[in-house]
Amino acid sequence: MTGPQRRSTGGRRQLAPPLMVMSASLLVLLLLLGAGSGLISRPEPAGTATAPAPATGEDRTTRPEPLPSWAVDMAPEEPAVDDDPPRSRLELGQAHERGEGVTVTAHAVRRDLPHHPGTEPAPGMAWYAVDAELCMEDVLLSPEYFQSFSVQWTLEVADPEAPDIDWAVGPVDGLVEDPLDLFTTEPSPHTCYRGWIVLDGPADAEILAARVQMSPDVEWAVPAG
Repeated sequence: MTGPQRRSTGGRRQLAPPLMVMSASLLVLLLLLGAGSGLISRPEPAGTATAPAPATGEDRTTRPEPLPSWAVDMAPEEPAVDDDPPRSRLELGQAHERGEGVTVTAHAVRRDLPHHPGTEPAPGMAWYAVDAELCMEDVLLSPEYFQSFSVQWTLEVADPEAPDIDWAVGPVDGLVEDPLDLFTTEPSPHTCYRGWIVLDGPADAEILAARVQMSPDVEWAVPAG
């Protein structure tokens, strides 16, 4: 006698293909790896500020902090450079040889020359004079160079902000007895020409030196007084 037959209520079991099982496993593995390594980014919640990434290079916009006052005070000072070193000055009456057959000399300087009607200086101004001499040996200067000698003289003043005293262009006739007039004189070799050159400048100026503008300039120290 045949025993009772058993029937399956679930039907025949279906097994998943091997490829589908491997794909699902690989997807889970990638999700796990991505979450741990940062490959998969999760959106930040709304309203959350993200901190800036640290700078990896030099910030060229930054400026060095100023030195403290004590560091500035202790910093060594650079030596001052004198762009206009003082010229060597001769004494009044000492001749200067130009080396081209020409000798120049300043013999004396007069201050505040007495004037007469018609030769009054401007208000606050005064007349000055230089006793100058030009000698030529076996050489003949050009008329232009010869005549310009009498207008190339200046008086250097002590005030560094004040201009030098220049050749006077006003009415100076009769201020000196022997004026140096080279404009009406013909230059001759083996001859010396000497006379007073009148200048005008501030009445209270302190004179330091008489200078003739040549190449280079020549100066004579003027004693105080």
